[in-house]
Amino acid sequence: MNEQEILKALEEVRKGPKRNFVQSIDMIINLKNIDFKNPSNRIDLKVVLPAGRGKEVKVGVFGETDFLNKAKNADLKISDKEINKGAKEIRKIAESMDFFVAQTTIMVEIGKTWGKFLSTRGKMPQPLPPAADPTPMIMRLKNSVSIRSKGETPQTISCAVGTEGMKDEELVKNIMAVYNSILEKLPARENNIKSIMIKATMGPSVRVV
Repeated sequence: MNEQEILKALEEVRKGPKRNFVQSIDMIINLKNIDFKNPSNRIDLKVVLPAGRGKEVKVGVFGETDFLNKAKNADLKISDKEINKGAKEIRKIAESMDFFVAQTTIMVEIGKTWGKFLSTRGKMPQPLPPAADPTPMIMRLKNSVSIRSKGETPQTISCAVGTEGMKDEELVKNIMAVYNSILEKLPARENNIKSIMIKATMGPSVRVV
């Protein structure tokens, strides 16, 4: 896949009908000939998009008081004394945040009460030592996308690579970043890719390769 192929596909995507909201641009990769029963072949990545997400991304932070005080860019702060919430509230918070960061010393406690809600959504917190400043990690996550293969026989993985309000050149950079990151995880690299598509939220899929 090269930049010209992506630009040509984006041109077709932008011909779709306009909506009364800013649509995401999604990348869909159809895979082949991968044994996902082998844990080493499973895909679980967080890819930093060089041109950003083009939309707000929310990051929640778990920690003790000193750790939370340093998390100035967090969208939600949950102290070590507030971890034990009810299932309904945990589920609501898990849905409202895109990513989480947590102080390492309370990861076990988070796992006990939040684990089943966060792990199924691919949102288990990124751990950091208590003395660390979580701000760089928060800002990195705000420009990241999560990519996961689900189950033992996934045929398709997908993620948002930006929005239609972004420039084509920015979307190309993001698409290539995702492509190269996934390529590194595939045992046979390009030979494991059946096709790559891009689409707007409400538009048809356009084949890149």
